[in-house]
Amino acid sequence: MNSKLLFFYQPANLNLLINAIVMKIAIRSDATLHAALMAKGIPETVSLTDDFSDADAIFDLVFDKDPSPIFAGWTEKPVLVNAVILINSELPDNYIRINGWNGFLQNKVWEIVPKESEVFNQAIAVLQHLGWKYLLVPDIPGMIAPRVIASIINEAYFALGEKISSKESIDIAMRYGTNYPNGPFEWSQKIGVENVYALLKKLGENDSRYEIAKALEKEIELKTV
Repeated sequence: MNSKLLFFYQPANLNLLINAIVMKIAIRSDATLHAALMAKGIPETVSLTDDFSDADAIFDLVFDKDPSPIFAGWTEKPVLVNAVILINSELPDNYIRINGWNGFLQNKVWEIVPKESEVFNQAIAVLQHLGWKYLLVPDIPGMIAPRVIASIINEAYFALGEKISSKESIDIAMRYGTNYPNGPFEWSQKIGVENVYALLKKLGENDSRYEIAKALEKEIELKTV
């Protein structure tokens, strides 16, 4: 796949799930991400179950906090996993990467990383059954939107460190000056500053453009004390 090519995906052979009368999905999540997922709306033909073994598909929204592949054994069951940083080669075959960061789950269109496998077709069938739109993105750390937002947040921390303005003033300037829905520090709080830092650190391994602002590093240090 050309990593620069983004397109909507319609598999030729949808899994039988798409025609199921009732599809069962299980969700591993915290309260905030669960509420964000539910806000997208669940059709009557989908039921929620607490029994992961009985589910047709699993959403693992806290994988970034606890990256243990606990569902890897169910090789024919799609696990749509919040893995913004890890790439496909670092995940079990039945794990399908989505951008599950808080603030992005509520979006009308999800970022999802494709795989050439039947389990990926099943994951697409699940999203279509739910009526949720998606966009295929390259299999790279940070996908597309998280990279952009993390970079904006990092630049805001550079400005903060240089005492150009306060967090509140920078947020106001970005919201009203660029018509962003959130200011960079509001985004950081919503996503989790630790997630932003981890992505920037990963991206900075091979690209100096992602050098982390000292003010951001200091904030992370204070959180870990």
